[in-house]
Amino acid sequence: MTDAELAQALDSELDPGDIVAHHGLTVHGSGVNLSASMRSTYIIQYAAADAFAYTAPVVDSMHRGKMVRSEPPRFARVEEGLIELPPDFGNGYAGIFTLQNAQG
Repeated sequence: MTDAELAQALDSELDPGDIVAHHGLTVHGSGVNLSASMRSTYIIQYAAADAFAYTAPVVDSMHRGKMVRSEPPRFARVEEGLIELPPDFGNGYAGIFTLQNAQG
């Protein structure tokens, strides 16, 4: 993220019980949770019924694969050509700031 892009960042200060919704690729974060309560996360992701996940999710859910409408497909739609697979997160996942600090 460039300094110019960072200068355009918006601060969304929320009150207890408020929610924020954004695109999954939006760079976002928050300060340290100083309360005794846990922060809740609710992720909703819509995809075509015939979209195919190449790897298991980093954090699994009992709701994974639930259909909102239509029927489960018999065939997966894939792109033509070589498809780069994401890294193996089988041993856990480190956030971007952890990775940046590790690089020094």
